[in-house]
Amino acid sequence: MWKLEPSDRALALETETGLRDAVGPPDVQEALPQIDRLEHLRETLAVLAISLACTHGRLAWFLSGAINALEPVLRWRPLPADRGGSFGTVLASPEE
Repeated sequence: MWKLEPSDRALALETETGLRDAVGPPDVQEALPQIDRLEHLRETLAVLAISLACTHGRLAWFLSGAINALEPVLRWRPLPADRGGSFGTVLASPEE
């Protein structure tokens, strides 16, 4: 059983608040254009990365797993690459 220390609990709650602010309610998120949805996903990664930098131990392991799951977001682009370099990014499929 994992018992959170008070500092871990506070960071977890702060992270949850940041994630809720970044993503918003599901119905609102689904109605957004793809470019805005991608922006929110990248903000989610930023919230997780900042929280990870503030902790260690099991909470860090948990947060790094969440970052790892969202890592493909960094390779997606919302618009076609015009005039040259896409820097290795790809258009995300609707399923992604």
